[in-house]
Amino acid sequence: MRKNKVINRVREIDIPVIFLISFFFIFLGANISYGKEYMVKLKSEGMVFNGDIIRCGSKDGKSQVEIKKGKGPGGPIDDWTITKIEGDKQIIININNIDNTGTEMENPMYSGLKDMDPEKMMEAMGVEDAGEKTVAGHKCSIKKVFGTETCTTEGGVLLEAKGPGMSEVATEVLDKCPGEYFEVGDVKLEKIDMKGIMGK
Repeated sequence: MRKNKVINRVREIDIPVIFLISFFFIFLGANISYGKEYMVKLKSEGMVFNGDIIRCGSKDGKSQVEIKKGKGPGGPIDDWTITKIEGDKQIIININNIDNTGTEMENPMYSGLKDMDPEKMMEAMGVEDAGEKTVAGHKCSIKKVFGTETCTTEGGVLLEAKGPGMSEVATEVLDKCPGEYFEVGDVKLEKIDMKGIMGK
């Protein structure tokens, strides 16, 4: 069991970032990686974050993890985000290893979007197919939308993302992810009611 240096208080920038990530997973195909264990290590550069990122999918296909260690505008960042599916709900646990605090919330958009056809949604959004390339030894498909370019594997694993003021590029892809990455530990999480905040 992982030691408890886990859990994060939501900062102003965290909420929109969380939903942008969820949006990407649903509509740009990365949700396909639910159901397949994987780990991808990436280097990130940009205005908001510079450092290392690890993203993992669990063996049971119901959880994903993102670990970020580096620097942001406000100083050091050591974050741990666990996203898991529980029935028709998507639960997001956001963790800050630096001050040992954290939050748990339900993504209010997930239940209404999870059954939509990603291909039709991407077409409606104006997503453009821009060919293929190889990143970290793996082939991926390039898609462009809203000034952002992404490259994902056939299994939906994001290997590269580039946009205004940001860049993430995979350095290594593995087919295993440590189980302890998905364990929160015994730190109490603050519950955030996003449905209430958004007036739903």
